[in-house]
Amino acid sequence: MKFPNKLWCALACIGSLAIPASARALPEGLLYDVSIFHGQVPTPVGQIIFFLFTNSPFISCQYFYQWTDSASEPSLAEGLVDEPLTLAHRSCFDNRSVAFSTIVQLDSQSSSFGFDASQHFQQVFAMVLGETPQAVLSGTIQFTGAVSIVDGIDIRLAGSAPPAPPPPSLKPKPKH
Repeated sequence: MKFPNKLWCALACIGSLAIPASARALPEGLLYDVSIFHGQVPTPVGQIIFFLFTNSPFISCQYFYQWTDSASEPSLAEGLVDEPLTLAHRSCFDNRSVAFSTIVQLDSQSSSFGFDASQHFQQVFAMVLGETPQAVLSGTIQFTGAVSIVDGIDIRLAGSAPPAPPPPSLKPKPKH
């Protein structure tokens, strides 16, 4: 969805950083359903699975992901995301069973890919996600830096309840 001004874009990015204190580290090897909010209605755009790729001591856990679209002839997109370590949780291997606040963001050193709301294979320009105790990742995704179109993204365990539309207070007001 196009945001009416830069303030909306800033609010969307800041909102994605509001993470509950009881969030868990990113579980690997589980299948997640992915939905993109391009407007007010979530559009299913496939499934994603994360695998621990590297453990950078005292810095971050890096996960490799495989994202498969939901087209009749499925395509595969791959990429890397980083989960920064926190002061009390310095090991990716230990963090999988301990509750703490976490953010997952696109790795800035590599090219990552995914699928937009139309199921088109795209390079992902930016992505920031917060994780809840129910293993739901939600935040923002941007497929190009050329325009200021930022979509919402919702990633939840396969088969769990579908994402709900955003509350009315967050919907942009139409211009007259």
